[in-house]
Amino acid sequence: MKFKLIILLLLLTSTFSSIFIQPVSSISQPRYLENVPKLSPDLIVYHSGHLYVHDVVKAVIAIIDLETGEVREINSPRMLKKFTVSENKIILLTSDGRVLVEDLEKSRSMKLELSVPADDLEVSNSSLWISIPMLNLLRCYDLENLERIKEVRVRIASGLDKFSIMGDVLWAILRDYKTLMRYDLSKGLNSTKKFEDYLQTVEAFDGGALIATAKDDVMTLDDDLKVMGVWKLKSGSSTGIILHRLADGRIIYVSPSRWVVGEIEGEEIREIKVEGRIGGASPAEDRIWFTETKHGKIGWISYSRPPKILEVKVEELELDHYRGRVRVEDPDGDLQGVNLTIRHRSQLPGVPGKVERIEMTKGEDDWWEAEFKLKPGEKVEVSAEALDEAGNKGLGEKVEVEAREMTTATTLKTTTSIQVNWIQQNLYLVASSLLLLIPILLAVAFFKAGGKRRKRKKSRRR
Repeated sequence: MKFKLIILLLLLTSTFSSIFIQPVSSISQPRYLENVPKLSPDLIVYHSGHLYVHDVVKAVIAIIDLETGEVREINSPRMLKKFTVSENKIILLTSDGRVLVEDLEKSRSMKLELSVPADDLEVSNSSLWISIPMLNLLRCYDLENLERIKEVRVRIASGLDKFSIMGDVLWAILRDYKTLMRYDLSKGLNSTKKFEDYLQTVEAFDGGALIATAKDDVMTLDDDLKVMGVWKLKSGSSTGIILHRLADGRIIYVSPSRWVVGEIEGEEIREIKVEGRIGGASPAEDRIWFTETKHGKIGWISYSRPPKILEVKVEELELDHYRGRVRVEDPDGDLQGVNLTIRHRSQLPGVPGKVERIEMTKGEDDWWEAEFKLKPGEKVEVSAEALDEAGNKGLGEKVEVEAREMTTATTLKTTTSIQVNWIQQNLYLVASSLLLLIPILLAVAFFKAGGKRRKRKKSRRR
């Protein structure tokens, strides 16, 4: 009985996998750096065309020039809580709360003299800010000579990502982990807002801040501490979450514990799962970089949204001579090209047919066009693919073309060509639906046959 149940589940799984289609995400699929030295990466920072990657095994910061591929290594402590980069300086926060500065231009190392351990750090306007919860302080230092510039007395919460600065505005999560403070550094004025849930992370942006709660909510607030939007993420997302707001209003988040990079746009939440646990992440201008500690990989996901193919048409110009026309929408304006794809049917069973790709050109009416020829009576599937500069690909629906018999075809449901083509398409849909039922019918027949055999056995015993 158990064996039969397994067979039934396998049959149903094969059926359902062809019925359900995974939704397409706006952000790209993950891609990974190649031809780089083997690393054991965890924390990562992007800065001015370079990746700064902490290697936990070698105890170094590997500096990767993304243009040339050149790699330079700087010694660092093996255990780091965090590090950041400002111009030619790498600022390190060790696991025991020491703050170290590596000046790459002057080839010197400096140490910030502190009476008690620091909990977090951030660079703003070439100044270094550190949090010292034991002293209820946020301190600001000059990065050139590490002299103290100013300090803000505040009962700041312990842990990473509990404060963030944008321009002259400082945001901080207070000691109760439920109160958010906004402090205007230029005016010396502060205001607070208390929440029902515990706050995990705050990230400032121009005109407001993002926060994440322990119950996996992400919120956006304006400068008046008014909540402008709330989104519920999947359970466990806020553990170590990294938040980033794009100029177009989209929110990018990284959940290391769930191995996902997500995008919030309007009311929609879309996620991409990477290949392993994320060690660290850092936003760049057009993508977010991340590391996979277990696999020793450095990858990225582009913010660019893939182009959309809105319509595919095939027109007959003369006997066996056709023109494909494609209408494309590109939300980011970085469309690189459009190809017309023609799939020829093979004359041999089990042998795939020839796939022909033709580069299309843009016409004056904003439609992309390409011409092709078919043999008399030949049947093909015509579709299109659009590529952007980020490597995203948009795919169009398929149009069936049969030489001689078909004059015009289109993927728009409101447009039809001739009755013969309509019948062919609907017969194809009916046949496809019947094929999906075959595994289910086989499973039912299998069980009935098993039941009859059991009845025969019982009758022989009598």
